[in-house]
Amino acid sequence: MSDFKVAIIDDWQNIAAECADWSVLRQKAEITFFQKNFPAGAEDEASTALSGFDAILVMRERSSFQTPILKRLPRLKLLCATGAKIPHIDAEYCTENGIVISKSTANVAGYAAEMTLALMLAAARKVPLGDANMRAGKFQDGVGLGTVLRGRTLGVIGLGKIGSDLALYGKALGMRVVAWSQNLTDEKAQAVGAERVTKDELLAQSDVVTLHLVLSERSRGVIGARELGLMKDGAILVNTSRGP
Repeated sequence: MSDFKVAIIDDWQNIAAECADWSVLRQKAEITFFQKNFPAGAEDEASTALSGFDAILVMRERSSFQTPILKRLPRLKLLCATGAKIPHIDAEYCTENGIVISKSTANVAGYAAEMTLALMLAAARKVPLGDANMRAGKFQDGVGLGTVLRGRTLGVIGLGKIGSDLALYGKALGMRVVAWSQNLTDEKAQAVGAERVTKDELLAQSDVVTLHLVLSERSRGVIGARELGLMKDGAILVNTSRGP
């Protein structure tokens, strides 16, 4: 058995072992999969679970690897993240202490955009309610017709890669697409068939609003009680960005 130990953490869906061919790595290292995550404040738990590992793969951002936790992982040589952005990792501490950081450059925009589309359609056509009724033996009792999206307005907040994909999906569904973000230009909006509007206009006009912003102090709380109050009765809000 190799002395080099690798931890894959926050595998809450129990899918990591099947998502890759680990055979080559297993010839050189001992691999352990953890369903748990280790957020800020869990230094004692993280130290107990992870102090014996040389490399850690962090599958999601909710595990924190800031200085208080890193100081208690004496064997750590390699810290891998499955996203291009690593706000949950103290890169400065890692650099100063010889811990190599490896970031994924894989494009997850298509995954996030398709998930957003699925959530839009599920909410509009009441798919979860219909599914629950079918399983309860009630067929479609009380489900109703749902909302046809063709001819409705899709409001995209954040027109980056994911938001741009959503705008194109909306156009394919026959929707009018409006968009807003703090740096959005008319030219960028028009390039994906969207119309740039103010945030308040977007909220008031849209039948479906989707959020695609990077979490920062500038974007935190971008949708609050006032903004929700501007939305149409029965409008759909889909947030596949960060909760805050």
